[in-house]
Amino acid sequence: MMKKLLNSFILLSMMQVGLAEQNALQVNLTDIKEIMEFIITPASNTLWGVDEPSSDKEWRTLEEAAIATIEAGKLIDRNNKDWQGHNKQMIDAAKSALDAILSRDLDKLYSANDSLYPPCVSCHEAFHPNM
Repeated sequence: MMKKLLNSFILLSMMQVGLAEQNALQVNLTDIKEIMEFIITPASNTLWGVDEPSSDKEWRTLEEAAIATIEAGKLIDRNNKDWQGHNKQMIDAAKSALDAILSRDLDKLYSANDSLYPPCVSCHEAFHPNM
């Protein structure tokens, strides 16, 4: 699942580079919904579902989820000023999660995950209330 997530992210990143080179980067609402549905939701669910990782592979999966959340947040952050505050909080929480993951500090990861939840909820309440 994380491999599909990363492949999707790589594809979106390549699309972003091509569009940026043309000065035509426009992320519309459909794209944002897809980024949320196919990248951010699975990645954040991976982070929230953490249960005492015991192998390098499990930590690597968490690292990939944090990076995907950060980078996908950057993609949608450029488009809509209305939710940049929510996005910044999400990206900051995901960066804290990544720092915790890289240092293998489960308590800090739990704390970062607690920080990730509020911006997600407040953004959904404002922009997608039926979620």
